[in-house]
Amino acid sequence: MKSLITLCMACLLFANTNAQKVTPPPTRMELPPDSVVIETEEGQTIETKDEQLELPDVVVFGQDRIIRQAGDKAMTQPQKPSLLTPTAAYDPVIIWFDEQTEKPTFDHDLNNLLRSGWVQTQGGSFSTLLIDAGYWQRLQKGNFRLHGWLDRSKGEFNNSQHNLGGASARISYELAPKVTGTMGGHFTSISRGLHGAIPDDFERSGTKGSFHTELIYDVNRLSDGQLGFEIGGMSLQSDTSKVRFDKTSDFWYHLHGSYTLYWQRSQWTLGGSFLSESIETDIDSASIKNTLGEIQLEGLFPLSNKLTVAAGVKYQTNKPDTTSKIDRIAPFARMNIMPSNNIGITLSAQSGLDYTSFPGWWQENPYVTHQIPLRPMDVDVAAKIKSDLRLTTALELSFGLERKWISRMYYWQRIAQNGLFDLRPLDKVQLTEIMAGFNIDINPRTQLEASIIGYSDRVELDGPALSDRLPYRPTFRIPIRVTLQLIEGLVLRVNGDVYGKRPSSLASESRLPSFGLINASLSKDFSRISAIVSVYNIFDSDYVMWENYQEEGVTVLGGLSAKF
Repeated sequence: MKSLITLCMACLLFANTNAQKVTPPPTRMELPPDSVVIETEEGQTIETKDEQLELPDVVVFGQDRIIRQAGDKAMTQPQKPSLLTPTAAYDPVIIWFDEQTEKPTFDHDLNNLLRSGWVQTQGGSFSTLLIDAGYWQRLQKGNFRLHGWLDRSKGEFNNSQHNLGGASARISYELAPKVTGTMGGHFTSISRGLHGAIPDDFERSGTKGSFHTELIYDVNRLSDGQLGFEIGGMSLQSDTSKVRFDKTSDFWYHLHGSYTLYWQRSQWTLGGSFLSESIETDIDSASIKNTLGEIQLEGLFPLSNKLTVAAGVKYQTNKPDTTSKIDRIAPFARMNIMPSNNIGITLSAQSGLDYTSFPGWWQENPYVTHQIPLRPMDVDVAAKIKSDLRLTTALELSFGLERKWISRMYYWQRIAQNGLFDLRPLDKVQLTEIMAGFNIDINPRTQLEASIIGYSDRVELDGPALSDRLPYRPTFRIPIRVTLQLIEGLVLRVNGDVYGKRPSSLASESRLPSFGLINASLSKDFSRISAIVSVYNIFDSDYVMWENYQEEGVTVLGGLSAKF
């Protein structure tokens, strides 16, 4: 932690001594959106649209506007909060099987271009090779996107190699006046050594992919209807000494539709969805199936230019097997308050079933075992308050408090016999998160973002237990990000993260030690070509994210990127 603070202070001191006296551009803060943050295997953070009828407005200081533009409604995505958000191990990673369908690095003004593309390659420590490439093409009545990637490395430790690669594509086209169709898919190939498993020659391979299509009918500027279909699957196999240990075959499909109507200054949305997933494993020829259906009605009421209220109710039905069924009436509400142009407050409460798929669990923990329960988390109440305060045009403060009362959830537990990770059920859980942070433009060349998040758990256990905290959930987390433009076209980025101690089991008092990480990159732009040098884990911290799976030490990568 001392190294992290020292490095950040050095960056700020250097920035202040070289800053020009130029008034920074005005900043804009937005309240937290209804969106899902996905932490991908490649370490990128991606915002994906939540298909579960997200609240359609974005609240901006001094304004309360509804994003409803007929030409690009299908592509509208909510903006993420300016500060880093905590990615707790028990937050759902994928909801309704949202997948990465495009690379979020097209930074051109695509409205003024016919086509755009980029390619980036890096190589370095442990024979690591990273390749990313993307292409966007405007069509006569739509557009087309294509993205491919490769991430491979021999790894620092014995049997810690990985080889991941894939491609995705998406096309959007105006089929008729007011009717737009979207079609896309993705495919990913997976291969990695399980260096923390037992025995240590475990290897894992597999594939996953999906196809999706959607129709959007723009009734008018403020009303529209949507209908979509998704289908996909995943195959994951683990071997030891070239002998199959187990194999999981996952298949799912998802139907969803909604209709949004603007009526007498209020907005109403009626929607529904149906999800079916099935898993088969080889070791015992087990087959598990689950279905989840939902109907939702939501109303949005802008009571004034300083107060907006949204409320609704969901009817959910879940059938995890042939003998049981769960029905839920799940109300929800949200209030946006803007006392002034410099203060924004969001109050929200929701309840209901929250389902995570097998690909979603694998995305969160690549060392997941082959047999897991296909059951949703049952949330009694999840209440949250979030506030953004703009003190000056350069300084923004952010505060948040969230509390969840959960009837049933699942937590990670390492299996002693083979070293993989299982999901265990847990009833009557209370989770609390408190966050405070800031975002400051120190000068036109230097930006600093930082926050501190505290985590508190309350677990009611029937049997004996030595820990009342959820395994792999830290006591606190401190993410920091510094961006510094040294000279024209030369940018230094420093990212730091400090994790508090984490329990590894409910049946043990042992704790995984706290650790701090610092990553830095230096990039130089040469017109449409850029050179970049990145150093990860600068101080060679010794740490694990999952017990017994040691993470890599200091890693140096260098490469080029080009835009065309």
